[in-house]
Amino acid sequence: MNKNVLYIGIAIMVGAIVSHSAGSFARSFPLLSTLVMVAFAAGVVYLIVLMMKRNAGVTKADPGVREAALNFTPSATHARLYVCREGFIAKLQGIDIQVDGERVAQLKSPQFTCLELSPGPHRLQAAMTAGLGGKQTLSNETPLDVRAGDILCYSLRIEMGALKGALVLEPVAAPASLLPRLKGTTMVLPLVAQVGP
Repeated sequence: MNKNVLYIGIAIMVGAIVSHSAGSFARSFPLLSTLVMVAFAAGVVYLIVLMMKRNAGVTKADPGVREAALNFTPSATHARLYVCREGFIAKLQGIDIQVDGERVAQLKSPQFTCLELSPGPHRLQAAMTAGLGGKQTLSNETPLDVRAGDILCYSLRIEMGALKGALVLEPVAAPASLLPRLKGTTMVLPLVAQVGP
C-alpha cells in the first residue's frame, strides 16, 4: 500500500474527529472557542513571519542593467548564466542560488538573476533558506560544463506533492523563449558579478 494513501486516510479520519469535537466545543463554550481560534491564527501568522525573517536582503537591478541583461548578449571570454524563479508556491520565501558551493543570489518569485561563469565545470544549486529549524529543507543541484560565449538559462520553481515539495531546476533550451516570461520580472543583482577567473 502506498504510504501517501495511508497518511491521507489517517488525516481524513483525524479531521473528522477533530471537526466533530470542535463543533461540540464551540456550541458549549462560544467565547472560549473564539479565543482558541484567535490564538491559533496568531500562531500561524507568527510562524509565517518567523520563516520570512530568514530571507536575505537583495539588491534590485536598475532598469539599465536589467535591459542589458535581457539582450542575452554573449561574452567572448565567459558564459552567462540566467536563473529565473517562477510560480506561486512559497513565492515570498527566498531560495538561495549557489555556484560551486558559493551563494550568488537569493530569489523570491517572480525574480531572476544573471552572472558570468568562467569556462569549465561548475555546479549550480538551488536551496531553500528557511524552515523552523533554520535548516535548508529542499535543494536541487545540476552540473554545468560551460564554454566561453555560452548562454545558460534555468527555470526554478517549487512543485508540491501530497506530503513534500520539491525544487525543480530545469534548463531552458532557447533564451528567446524565456524573454516573454522575464519582461515583467524583477532582476536581482548577484552577490558576485562572475564566478571563476
